[in-house]
Amino acid sequence: MKKVNGKYILSVLAILFAISAILGFGIAYLCGATALVFAGKWFTGFIFIGLLFFYFTTGTAIIDRIVEKTMEKNSELANFHDYATFYSSGAIIRIEKSTGRIAYVSNMNPFQFQQISAKDITDIKSDYIKGPLGGTSYVYFEFGYLDKKVRIPTFTSNNAYSLNSSEVLEGISKADKYAEILQNAQVSAS
Repeated sequence: MKKVNGKYILSVLAILFAISAILGFGIAYLCGATALVFAGKWFTGFIFIGLLFFYFTTGTAIIDRIVEKTMEKNSELANFHDYATFYSSGAIIRIEKSTGRIAYVSNMNPFQFQQISAKDITDIKSDYIKGPLGGTSYVYFEFGYLDKKVRIPTFTSNNAYSLNSSEVLEGISKADKYAEILQNAQVSAS
């Protein structure tokens, strides 16, 4: 499963840079032609960083909607029924329980609907990454597909949480639940 589409990332960066260059030189032109080159470069860099910040904060909500529409449209075309859907911070995964089909759409590859069979996956597990003082800031479920790990986070944070906190316990519960759904789908697909 391909999480990142390089062409998509490069096109987003190119669009953001083009917008920032146009705005940067436009603002520099309005400030005066003598300092056009220096100010244009400075404003271009400043605006590019601002647009990147916008993209990774507010812009992700737009991408999330695109990912959701891609999943809904294509899973309907693929006749998905009786499925479990998990919305993570970076992707949507849909598991059809009766046939063992798995659909996946990543935020870094939002226009590609990927579908595999659960019989082709291995090493299903749920776990967490140990953090300082015995806590964690990352809980996940994962599986192997074509010699690569596909890891889906159920809890992420910039801070370490106690393993007994409600947020981590909920993340562990979700990770265990979806690992079990994957195992059942694997049996159904065989």
